[in-house]
Amino acid sequence: MLTTMALVLTMTAVFAQPVAQPIDITANFCDHPPREVLCSTLPNDVSDFTASLVYTLIEKNAQSPFDLFSWQSFIALNWPRDAQGNAANEKIGSMPDALRRWQSYTPVETLFNAPLSTVCPAVSGDTPTLMLSAFLQAGGTPLVDQAGNYVVFDARVNQVMAHYIKSNKLETYAGQVAFARSEEQIDFPRGHYDNAELRLGGNEGAIEIKTAWRMFDPGNEKAPKQFFTVKGMVAVDAAHSLSGEPFCIDARLGLVGMHIVRRTQSGNGGDWIWTTFEHVDNAPFADNARGPNNIFAKELFSQDCRAAPSPDRSYSFFNASCTHCRVNTPTAVNSPSWKWAEQMPYARITRQTPMPPDQVSRCWNPSIGTRQINEVWQQALAGTVWQNYAVATTQWRGASKGAMFPHGEVPRYLTNSTMESFIQADPQGTCLGCHSGATTAAGQASNFSFVFQSTAKPE
Repeated sequence: MLTTMALVLTMTAVFAQPVAQPIDITANFCDHPPREVLCSTLPNDVSDFTASLVYTLIEKNAQSPFDLFSWQSFIALNWPRDAQGNAANEKIGSMPDALRRWQSYTPVETLFNAPLSTVCPAVSGDTPTLMLSAFLQAGGTPLVDQAGNYVVFDARVNQVMAHYIKSNKLETYAGQVAFARSEEQIDFPRGHYDNAELRLGGNEGAIEIKTAWRMFDPGNEKAPKQFFTVKGMVAVDAAHSLSGEPFCIDARLGLVGMHIVRRTQSGNGGDWIWTTFEHVDNAPFADNARGPNNIFAKELFSQDCRAAPSPDRSYSFFNASCTHCRVNTPTAVNSPSWKWAEQMPYARITRQTPMPPDQVSRCWNPSIGTRQINEVWQQALAGTVWQNYAVATTQWRGASKGAMFPHGEVPRYLTNSTMESFIQADPQGTCLGCHSGATTAAGQASNFSFVFQSTAKPE
């Protein structure tokens, strides 16, 4: 194994390039003039990225174009839509019950002909209602909030990605088998500009969205005020129902996490750009949290990411008074015990025994540059629910593959406390690294996308 000094020297050799200039954050609120005003325009690429940008220990500003791209994407995707489905001529904080851009994207289950449920009634097309059933994180366990309810998830792809899958007949198992036999490679479209300097023309490329939601009592109007919320239905299957019968829950869902995964043509080699947003009240940073490029995670966190001793607020997934609670260790470790009740708290072991809440702390601090960008955007969003969200960081392929960055991913670690709570310090606690092993249901490499795992296989 390389020594610390050898690793630093290796980084210097790889990244010792001209220094990037600081970026004016407020001049990048929008992807077109006037750029100083928040807007509904979805950027197509990271046009400010060049191969001369230097990353991590050498140049702090290399991350900024990607984090600004993330914020522009987040705001555009969450901009309210009018009755015709177009971006409303309003501000981001207006029309709280309006549909958002990402809600027009195709649910993964629908794309692969796997309807969520026949238990819940059909969702009207003119209401902002989500129908969800998924409640397992990437690591295969659920997350239980401090109110004793499971976090639920939604996954979608944009029209560009859905069209690529359908046009190549990849929405079925038989089609995936045939595609693999053809020896073609899955290659999703890249977002790009026709004129990168002026950010004109082009298209948005393939986009995947995954969102994480807390469940609130729909009759309680006070609890979710600091969250973006939607009306929702959660379908519970017979296997996870306490009664053994499937049922449907009406709930007010509060957004706690959002993955935005985009394929672009920028100088990062035409790979995907991975970004994740969190609600600021999800969980505190651990008192031994580190920067996301520290490669000695196992040594740093051999005693777990220690809980902050005196957090400054109330959190959805952390209880400061529970001094004996193990941090970042799932309480729901036995799958037969993952049961749903029909009344809150929904997470139960038995009808009389609630599932203990999980205790989560965040292992990775955003860089100083990322924190500064978050502060400026949050100030611009003051007075809206969106000021309560922040980008954790943005991951892209910006390094040579090696011991430090196994897949060339920078920053090295990127996790969301609501979607990867219990694998933050694992070697696979990295978007690009985890998704590098993604395949279709037929076993073919799937260009970093796990969406094909929803394909129904023949019995």
